[in-house]
Amino acid sequence: MYQQNGVDRVMVNPATDIVVFTFFPVKTSAGSIVSNFQTAFHYPAQRYLPSEEEMKSGCPAMAQSFTTKLSGVFKHIF
Repeated sequence: MYQQNGVDRVMVNPATDIVVFTFFPVKTSAGSIVSNFQTAFHYPAQRYLPSEEEMKSGCPAMAQSFTTKLSGVFKHIF
């Protein structure tokens, strides 16, 4: 994922096969990144946009554990 133009950060959860990435919108789009990934690696991939409620519950790439919940608390404090 880092080899794609505009990708800034990549987080992967191998247990759930979820990849979360950030990118620079002036260089590319999320749709282009997913499309290029599918073409280059022939993996089934789809762009998923979490709901507002899901965004409040934490990062989908991280397991829902105590550590995840604790990091969510720190995120809201800072």
